[in-house]
Amino acid sequence: MLIKDLDTKSFRERFAGLTEEKWWWLLLIMLLAGVVRLCIQQLVLSEVLSIKLSGKTDIDGWGMIARNLVRGKGYLRLNKPTATRGPVYPYFLYLIYNVFGIGHYAALAAQIFWNMVNCSLIYALSLELFDHRKTGLLAALGWALYLPETAVDSIWLFSEPLFIVLLLLFSIVLVRGMKSKKVAYHALAGALLGLTALCRPITQAFPLILLPVLFRIYYPDRRFALRSGSLLLICFMLVLSPWIIRNYKTFGMLVPASTFFGYNVHAGNIYLGEDNYLATTDLGASRRKFSNYIMDKQNEFKALNEAEQDLVYRGLAWDVIQRYPWRYVLKSFVRGLVIWFNIEVGNNSRTMNFLVPIFNIPILTLGIWGWLKFSAGGCRWGHPFVILIIYNTLAYMLILENWRFSIPMIPYLLIFGSFAVLRYRHA
Repeated sequence: MLIKDLDTKSFRERFAGLTEEKWWWLLLIMLLAGVVRLCIQQLVLSEVLSIKLSGKTDIDGWGMIARNLVRGKGYLRLNKPTATRGPVYPYFLYLIYNVFGIGHYAALAAQIFWNMVNCSLIYALSLELFDHRKTGLLAALGWALYLPETAVDSIWLFSEPLFIVLLLLFSIVLVRGMKSKKVAYHALAGALLGLTALCRPITQAFPLILLPVLFRIYYPDRRFALRSGSLLLICFMLVLSPWIIRNYKTFGMLVPASTFFGYNVHAGNIYLGEDNYLATTDLGASRRKFSNYIMDKQNEFKALNEAEQDLVYRGLAWDVIQRYPWRYVLKSFVRGLVIWFNIEVGNNSRTMNFLVPIFNIPILTLGIWGWLKFSAGGCRWGHPFVILIIYNTLAYMLILENWRFSIPMIPYLLIFGSFAVLRYRHA
């Protein structure tokens, strides 16, 4: 009981410190994050003010679903029931549109707001891991000045900023659960992880990877490991269950998170049989190739619902992968380079081809170094987040490449990288 009380007291004292002499440093960093993103946003958007803004910002269709919800049409994309996008971000946009009207300036302002919130959450997670304010402030500053993320999430309606908020909240609660060994924290962590999967489906299989890691951390207390792990998984599934039930009623089959997997894996691998198979995926060319393939079956394909169409995409992709397994392995490796360093094969160089590696190479290097230093002290609280980074990378490597996929992992690397920098400085 005494240990629990001391642990709770320590937790409260650390956050009480945020309201004392150091709080304004974090506030300044949050304001800096907002100003940087607002400046870049206005600089870019000023060139397209004469063009309908929604057509420029909603390139992934999140706003389209939200507009249909506001107009009472239902959860539709292209006037058909959809599960290509999870419900968390469209329903957030639905709230924005209800309050401010259907337009994208308020939604883009919300992108900036979430990134300011992420600075505070990065700080909070750093406190939980290291109990060191300067580490949190340095990591938050790194996020405020992380230009690759700023260049996309301040201009387009992407789900990454909100996804990162949920992922960091899950991480903070999980660390609290690991340190205090309370099952309630694990239940909340499972629910938050479920929300992340409903925001971006990439995390839908992560609990299966996370549970063995937690069992290892809690060894030899197998009873607590079983209780906490089971509760985390149950709460994760409870959060997903309404969406799964809705999808089953809509499409007549099990769709845990999204009907977009088949399309993505098809687009990323359909060119394995071509000479230029290592070139970065061109989604437009992939769609045209697919249309030519089913030219005599267009009407039959269009008559299928989304989940059935997804199975067609999966089948075609699996056929190609089976015919060229070694090319698939090599292509997956190249995808990893694109995800982290934006090194594209066969494409003309663009600004982001230089900007992403300039930021990501030192962040990745320092992050790995920091985690090794942290783990060398015998602390295993950072293990789930290293596993999360590896899981996220491998999952996308097998499907489709885009450097945006590394953005949600950057906060963790900044946290461990800041720990490494400050530890080296005081060594």
